[in-house]
Amino acid sequence: MQVSMPHRCIVVGLAFASLSWVISGASAQVQPSPTLETIRQAWEDREQRVRTVKIEWVERMTIAKGYLSSLFADIPSAREDVGIPAGAVVPPLDTTFDVPSSMTLDGAKLRYTRNDQQWSSKVNGYVLQPEICVYDGDVGKSLLPNGTPSTPYPSAIVRRANPAARFVHMMPILMTYRALLPSFRGFNVESMEPTGGRAIIDNNTCVELQETGSGNTLRIWLDPSLGYVMVRYLSLVQDHVRCKLDIRYVNGPDRNPVPKEWSFAWFTRDGKLESAASATVTKFEIDAAVNGGDFELEFPPGTLVNDSTNPKSEVNYIAKERGKKRNIPREEMRATYEQLIASEPGNALGKKDRSWSIAVGVSVAVAVLAGAILVWRRRSSRKTSL
Repeated sequence: MQVSMPHRCIVVGLAFASLSWVISGASAQVQPSPTLETIRQAWEDREQRVRTVKIEWVERMTIAKGYLSSLFADIPSAREDVGIPAGAVVPPLDTTFDVPSSMTLDGAKLRYTRNDQQWSSKVNGYVLQPEICVYDGDVGKSLLPNGTPSTPYPSAIVRRANPAARFVHMMPILMTYRALLPSFRGFNVESMEPTGGRAIIDNNTCVELQETGSGNTLRIWLDPSLGYVMVRYLSLVQDHVRCKLDIRYVNGPDRNPVPKEWSFAWFTRDGKLESAASATVTKFEIDAAVNGGDFELEFPPGTLVNDSTNPKSEVNYIAKERGKKRNIPREEMRATYEQLIASEPGNALGKKDRSWSIAVGVSVAVAVLAGAILVWRRRSSRKTSL
């Protein structure tokens, strides 16, 4: 991990993003804009051809000085949960580190791993925080095997949603191979309109689509020569650029486009860099054999789990051996993890201590877990819907 990185080095490190960001003023010979049906058909054909994908990549992530403290500036409770004192600048310097990641796709199933890093107030720096996500087409699971710096024990969230969908750093893969699946796509192309605009990107003439609503604008550029894959993505809020993404491809087996590298960056409303990354693919396979067990995720004993697959009855429990669970009733939500591990349901707080005054408990831990996942997703890949 590199710390104390001058801001000008960030610009150099994002040279690819900066260069690809420039839209050529030269337009190619004017041709009719493709219809949405043409684009949809190309995406559907590719999805049918490419049933499985295995991909590995490394993101060189840069976090701007003060990003986290500004992120939680208006949320004192969240700032306290992650250990950021009032008035602190976190991180104190521009920080850069590598994030090895991998993804496996099989139809509507997904497995995703990310060896991320998160800020730790204990060491006053970033520490390793791996994450594993799976989606079986219905239920998604996210596991932090080491927990978070604030809750250092295995933690998991279970939802009826794809935990890897609709985030910018996933779009180069998901919008190439699963762009029409609602649980995978970053946006719905059918809500967009061709503008007639053209741009020369990597020597290819690309077409522009746009969606506008409530002061927000989403623009994408597609390359017809590569089956209308998305090569550029731009999100604006009140005419201010908030997110930009550029993708480069190579031709894979049967001339299927394969993402080779991509870069993305997030900006504040006044144009300052919040976070950015450039990703390089290190391994790629199309239609490789996939193990069905890849899309299953058994939580290790001791994992604190928040399960909201039933929206009418959210469940919290600690995973135990052989699939057993230590349920956490509502009255124990303020018990500490250590108290829960050492007791049976209903006995964590003891007869004399059944109160809501214990400072650190499961409800706080769940909030910290959800917040930790939100931070890295907002840091590198916020939700894309308008």
